[in-house]
Amino acid sequence: MLGDLNTRADFSRSFWKRLTARPALAFFFIALLVYNLNLRPISSGDTAPAALLPFTVLLDHTITFDSYVPWLQQRYGGAAYFFYESGGHFYSKYPILQPVLLTPLYTPLLLFPNIRHWSPEKTVLLARGLEKIAASLVAACSVAFFFVLASRLVNRRSAALLTVIYAFATSTWSTSSQALWQHGMSELMIILSLLCLDRFLDDGAGLAACAGAGLFAALSVAMRPTNILFLTVSFAVVLFVTHHRRLLASYAFFGCLTGSAIVAYNLRVFGNLRGGYSQPLDGDFWSGFLGLLFSPACGLFFFSPVLLFVSVALFAWLHSGAVWKRSLYAVCLLFPAAHVLLYSKWPVWWAGDSYGTRFMTDVAPCLTILLIPGFALLRRSKPMQTAFATLVAYSIFVQFVGAFSYPRGDWNNTPVHASEHPDRFWAWADNPIRRSIGN
Repeated sequence: MLGDLNTRADFSRSFWKRLTARPALAFFFIALLVYNLNLRPISSGDTAPAALLPFTVLLDHTITFDSYVPWLQQRYGGAAYFFYESGGHFYSKYPILQPVLLTPLYTPLLLFPNIRHWSPEKTVLLARGLEKIAASLVAACSVAFFFVLASRLVNRRSAALLTVIYAFATSTWSTSSQALWQHGMSELMIILSLLCLDRFLDDGAGLAACAGAGLFAALSVAMRPTNILFLTVSFAVVLFVTHHRRLLASYAFFGCLTGSAIVAYNLRVFGNLRGGYSQPLDGDFWSGFLGLLFSPACGLFFFSPVLLFVSVALFAWLHSGAVWKRSLYAVCLLFPAAHVLLYSKWPVWWAGDSYGTRFMTDVAPCLTILLIPGFALLRRSKPMQTAFATLVAYSIFVQFVGAFSYPRGDWNNTPVHASEHPDRFWAWADNPIRRSIGN
């Protein structure tokens, strides 16, 4: 028995040594563990199609949801809003590339032939459980690649701090890792594109990095349509700072290829270019702008206050005399700016029934990267270090509350339509964080 214990201890030490020698891999496993510690999915009707699509592809060989609609219609009070009927069939109202790419993870289900005869209720229950595992895997992958990206920009210790912030102090934890929203794969594609772009521009890496920059930027749009802003901004920055024909051709080729596929699918299923997103951008700009950033119900700086330090970092960067030294910083600044401007006009800028600042999740990698120019100021100021550490700790706490306690307190089931109850989003004494803690 003692020999077995020693063998296990040696294995554990060896495994940990290998992990620490590969910090990106270590961050993957740590993030995956933390994301699943709450032992529950935090799903939504919005994520139902993504959770079920791997089942329809593997078991029914289709991307339609006809066999599940009757039960789900009943479950959602006769309004399964996340489906769209076209040609007598029901399709996901949202982009489908993410669940299609994740379908191979579900192939072990084929080892159980009886699953084909399960009731819709039983299948949906299993799908919701597996959804959490798939979402946490995607989010953990984004964390690992974020560390690789950050390590190219700063020393390993600072890269580790940035990765902790990205993984646990933003809605990557409370949103992306908990259910198959579009945001997790969106973040992963954006990080991969930035990584390839930096390798090509700074290292002179070959055709693979060049193609990857354009491919992943284009795929980010397929994951979440609003990432057309990321593709456009990154292409514009590349066009401004470089004359590499390969890189420009990569963005143009993959952008056109992916765009053509999206347009073809949207026209075939929805009969329009925008797909399931038919709402006009007619919201009140200032209400949306201030709410997205400062609202105690879903404001970015209320749920991830560490990102307030981005303003300090930007000041340092713009006064450094090396504004264009890193093209990535320009992309990481312009994309969130354009993103905020767009969603400020979105009529449901608060993102419906979800925790915190969900609509700002896609820009979390870029905003975290933008903290880097401020590290020089941190090293010179003890009070600033203390303030920064406090903001990091509080941001992690807020995301912890979302992962372990939301949606206690039933905040989302009270009237929240902005045009009728705008005060709900500015109730400092009654917000989702306080409700989740206090109930």
